[in-house]
Amino acid sequence: MNRRELILLTIKALLAWLALSGLALYFGASLIIGLFPFIKSIMIILTPELAPRLKLVTSASASAQLDYSIELSAWVLRPIYLNAAQYIPP
Repeated sequence: MNRRELILLTIKALLAWLALSGLALYFGASLIIGLFPFIKSIMIILTPELAPRLKLVTSASASAQLDYSIELSAWVLRPIYLNAAQYIPP
């Protein structure tokens, strides 16, 4: 690749990054909620002994309107053994 192609590729990557950042800024909450089933299915595949629940929590302060957190809670379906003597009961 010559220098011109690298510069054009860099500009295209920056524009794509800016566009995705803008979409995440305006549609972030609905985008995250839309991806919850996908994230939950991956969590179930990785840890079949847990039943996860995801929830989007917004910040209580008025100055942080775009401050979101993903809250994870899970039920243990089977005992999880930490060592021979200790385990997490269902």
